[in-house]
Amino acid sequence: MSNTPDREAGQGGQAAGEPANEEIQAAAMGRPMGRPLPLVAVICRGLEITPEEFAERYHIPADKVRDWAEGLSEPDAAVQAYLHVIAREPEIVRRALEPLPLKE
Repeated sequence: MSNTPDREAGQGGQAAGEPANEEIQAAAMGRPMGRPLPLVAVICRGLEITPEEFAERYHIPADKVRDWAEGLSEPDAAVQAYLHVIAREPEIVRRALEPLPLKE
């Protein structure tokens, strides 16, 4: 028996009437439950950069990145593929996009 009378266990072990962890996390992120964070937002968080910095670094229009990060629109298939490459190899992509040095 439990040493905590007056509290009945709810789903997932929390007390009855308390929100589930998923609900807390969704509320904290300001997103409806079950709706995944957009890939570009996940990448930005992982790289610890803003969507604006991401846009500049990877040569994508800032308004598009902002819309994707906020879930207002979704990138097309080609951009999704590019985002997956960035997610796997962000520094290689960044270096590949740097201007080539001028030869004298």
